[in-house]
Amino acid sequence: MPDSSQLLEEFGMRIEVVPVSKLKPYLNNPNEHDEESYSAISASISEYGFAAPIVVDKDYEIIAGHGRLEGAIRNGLEKVIVIVASDLDKVKSRALRIADNLTQK
Repeated sequence: MPDSSQLLEEFGMRIEVVPVSKLKPYLNNPNEHDEESYSAISASISEYGFAAPIVVDKDYEIIAGHGRLEGAIRNGLEKVIVIVASDLDKVKSRALRIADNLTQK
């Protein structure tokens, strides 16, 4: 049976631990967090740890997880877990951002 890394690669993904400074927020992110949301995310990370990875494209631009990045920074984390969706081009990355934000509401 293939290991988990091989299985992820079949879906065009890989998991990495990266410095928060490597991540690039998407400037036109359709989802805007308010202070209450950031505080809740930060509190969740404090309580449960960094349990949900940030999804990025091959250039480490965030697809999903802008709030998690801010929560990690507020908690003093220097590194975070990311899923790199390496097979997505810019158009598919943008579509995934929109779909992710629509399903979060």
